[in-house]
Amino acid sequence: MKIAQISTSWLRTPPTTYGGTEAVVSVLTEPLIALGCDVTLCATGDSVTQAKLWSWFDAPTPGYRITDEMIYVVKAYAYLRQSHFDIIHNHTYHVGPAPLSLMQTPSVTTYHGAYDPVATAFHANFASTHRYISLSKRHRELLPQLNWIDTVYNAVDTSEFTFETDKDDYLLFVGALLPWKGAHLAIQAAKTLGQHLKIVGPVQKIEDNSSTQNMVESYYSQEIAPKVDGHLIEYVGEVSLSHKIALYQHAKALLVPLLWEEPFGLTMIEALACGTPVIAFNKGAAPEIIVHEQVGFLVNNVEEMLAATKQIERISPQACREHVERHFNPQIMAQRYLEVYAQVISAYK
Repeated sequence: MKIAQISTSWLRTPPTTYGGTEAVVSVLTEPLIALGCDVTLCATGDSVTQAKLWSWFDAPTPGYRITDEMIYVVKAYAYLRQSHFDIIHNHTYHVGPAPLSLMQTPSVTTYHGAYDPVATAFHANFASTHRYISLSKRHRELLPQLNWIDTVYNAVDTSEFTFETDKDDYLLFVGALLPWKGAHLAIQAAKTLGQHLKIVGPVQKIEDNSSTQNMVESYYSQEIAPKVDGHLIEYVGEVSLSHKIALYQHAKALLVPLLWEEPFGLTMIEALACGTPVIAFNKGAAPEIIVHEQVGFLVNNVEEMLAATKQIERISPQACREHVERHFNPQIMAQRYLEVYAQVISAYK
């Protein structure tokens, strides 16, 4: 099968530090090649892949500017129209389906986005001409207006996120420092317990939306920075992939105090792959990822998170690793996507 994968222009594929969509695209692309597919990856010029690489921007574009994505997507589609593909798989967020709906080639979009009403309304305009893949069952439940064809769970490269049983005495939070990700609640839990917490993630730059950028900066300056003392509460910042993996491997637990319906939650399977249990608020896709009391705990508030943290030794690191190998490995994801591609191609006939 000849496949085009369209990643974003905002980060390298795979990302060097923080990045979700681009990591998933990479973890999908390489196994597809191993399965005998002819894959072209549209991504930044510094991306690393065994696929044929097409790029418009040599390196990631600064910030998260929609105008850059529009230029990149239009140029990518102009390139893809020059060759025959069995299917085009779009992973971009804002403008992907618009030009795809005008092409004769079968196409599908994995909707990596959340529940932004403006973006969702835009995508809903293509309900009759374009098909979408959700990241979880909860994802598609909350966006019934999109033309879903199937759900495919994300995967993590278990050869990179390696297993470790030797844990240190610290808790971990990994994610962008956005109010709905709940880093402030992880801090609250750690301070109450008197436990060392390491916080990993960026304060994002959103150049197309000054009000959102102001909100992000205000959240960090008021809710995070004053509580970081460098001892009990430590802000590590953005780190390399190898550093992040080491932090996962040796943490007692990953805290995921979600305040929104997260469509998936890649950090959860990354931690589990390293043998580290997850304590997550019972929102979004968390109950589809975490088997309660087997690979972590699903909780409803900070008080329950405190209680779960005190029981974390009950969770076997080996059980965490095996759970990922059975349900969230790249080979399973690639095979599931091939099944979806066949459905999409059949629908075009």
